[in-house]
Amino acid sequence: MSLKDIEPDILLILLGSLFILIGASGKLFIEKFSIALASIGPRLLVSILGLGMLGIGIVGPNKLFPDQSAVASTASQVDSSSAHPTGRPWFHKISGTYTGITTSAGADHPVNTTLAVDATGNITGTYVIEEPKKTLGGKLDGAKVLGPGSIELDWKDDAGRGKLRIAFSEDLNSFSGNWGGERQLALNHKWTGSKRQ
Repeated sequence: MSLKDIEPDILLILLGSLFILIGASGKLFIEKFSIALASIGPRLLVSILGLGMLGIGIVGPNKLFPDQSAVASTASQVDSSSAHPTGRPWFHKISGTYTGITTSAGADHPVNTTLAVDATGNITGTYVIEEPKKTLGGKLDGAKVLGPGSIELDWKDDAGRGKLRIAFSEDLNSFSGNWGGERQLALNHKWTGSKRQ
């Protein structure tokens, strides 16, 4: 039997006891091996170290220091399954076409927004705005999930580009938000949508 065959908690208990013995007596003689500590400082330090090892060995190193990969795995499972019964994040249910309005220059215009989520969770979309004199179509990409029910996307069309931030209703069948340029959202620029059934 070698040292690697001994359970870690048993090994810690044995080493802790040995260190306490050395610290208390100041001496240890085992056949041709000897340790002698004359001053109180090193003896106290060795005793404290021994008590620490003994305590960890008794409690069990696995209980004090759980496997971090197992903890991370459990945390990710809880995080992904808390939003949706199937274990997929909430935004996997937003795919579809939404009818709503977008506000520009103080006027509301009808807009159809289509969102799609692929198997890897990448969110993309398109939109068509019906302005009085023309129809303006564009793309949505660069999605960032900001939290439960909230997404920020980059919009791009012939008129320019910028940011769109939307918040979904609890049932994920509608959203409302604001859009603006690349640097700042405009609170008076609305963008809404209700899912077509």
